[in-house]
Amino acid sequence: MPHLLDEKNVDMLEKHGVFSRSELESRCEVMLENYCKTICIEARTMRSMVIKRIAPAVESYTAELSANLNEKKRAIPDLECCFEKEIITELSMRTDRIYSGVQRMVSVLDSLSDEDYFRDAEVIRDKLLPEMSRLREDSDAAEKLTSKKYWPLPNYGLLLFGEK
Repeated sequence: MPHLLDEKNVDMLEKHGVFSRSELESRCEVMLENYCKTICIEARTMRSMVIKRIAPAVESYTAELSANLNEKKRAIPDLECCFEKEIITELSMRTDRIYSGVQRMVSVLDSLSDEDYFRDAEVIRDKLLPEMSRLREDSDAAEKLTSKKYWPLPNYGLLLFGEK
């Protein structure tokens, strides 16, 4: 969007009487404001979903696995319980990364000015969207390991094909 204001584009559009420079500046600012606000809404929604639904679901499943591990070890002390140990370790690592990712994402959101949309759009592109992408990767990885019984959101199979 900012390239709309490149001198060659402004000259061409003014030359043909399509837009004046001030009209282009206004259009660009409105588009950037809309972009910034939309992405910020998505980021805040993502934060809410992760903190209120995904992390608690993963933690509940991890707690169940831990209880199962302890019960098995109490009954038969020499059991390895590799499944439980690996899943607990991986999910714990993922929830730590999810929590850190949310903190970084909120920090970026807090740094936005809500006034200079050109600057905010660059911060969103360079910092916020990569954080959101990493958060999505960790959440998706946690979903693959978390029991369906605990997962609070519909999966792709359910959304696309109505699978139960």
